[in-house]
Amino acid sequence: IASTVLNGKIWAIGGSSASILSSVEIYDPQTNSWSPGPALPIPIKNASAETIDGKIYLIGGHDGTQPLNKVIVHDPATNGWIEKASMSAGRHLFQTTTVDGKILAVGGAGNRNDVETYDPVANQWTSMPNLNVGRISPSTWSVRGITYVAGGYNGGSWLNSVERFDS
Repeated sequence: IASTVLNGKIWAIGGSSASILSSVEIYDPQTNSWSPGPALPIPIKNASAETIDGKIYLIGGHDGTQPLNKVIVHDPATNGWIEKASMSAGRHLFQTTTVDGKILAVGGAGNRNDVETYDPVANQWTSMPNLNVGRISPSTWSVRGITYVAGGYNGGSWLNSVERFDS
């Protein structure tokens, strides 16, 4: 499932490999309880989520038939989901991270090595330098403007390498 944190609560969004879901569940650690969130407009699995400026961005995923290039955003002010600019191509089994107020989409099924960045202010995607190695389901994180991409699968074996990109 895709997950992110908004206002101190953990959001579990959509499904994973075996389940394509339109459900959203919200966990409140203060009350140790789960509650339903606003349903997605379409069922999705293997998407990625990030929170920027109090909004949740759900990116890519798979609808059971094909990889999705969609970006949908949850704004708590409207309690709904709205569609934003799409990625250049569908992407699932990938990771996202935020750096400098932008979202990076990295790798994905098909042993992808391409990277795109989304600017929520401009509502625009831009191509970035490719990874050195294609990675399915890598781990990603950003620290002080530097993005790290580690592990994942290259279609034949699990990877133990790390790449870094200095924005």
